Amino acid sequence: MNVAHAIIRTKRNSRLKKFFLRIKARRGAKIGVVALARKVLCILYHLLISQETYQDDLLGKPRSIKHSSVHSTISMSLDEMIRTIIKAGYEVRRNEYLEGG
Repeated sequence: MNVAHAIIRTKRNSRLKKFFLRIKARRGAKIGVVALARKVLCILYHLLISQETYQDDLLGKPRSIKHSSVHSTISMSLDEMIRTIIKAGYEVRRNEYLEGG
């Protein structure tokens, strides 16, 4: 949900923020946040599977990331997934609450 809130607070009008605003107008802010969080999760899953980086429509098409040692996402380690997300321009931090048990 933190990612959804960060997208909502940005000044830039991205596709994801417009999606949230459409849902918010129809169903309310709380449902809009959950819908946006789910959409971001689906996008991240797709990007990890296809090994692409996310770019908004205004910036052009996503480009492929070359992984010489990875042929399928099943063999992709958590560290490789994190590096892919960081390479796409996102900040990744460990959540101590979840890791603590």
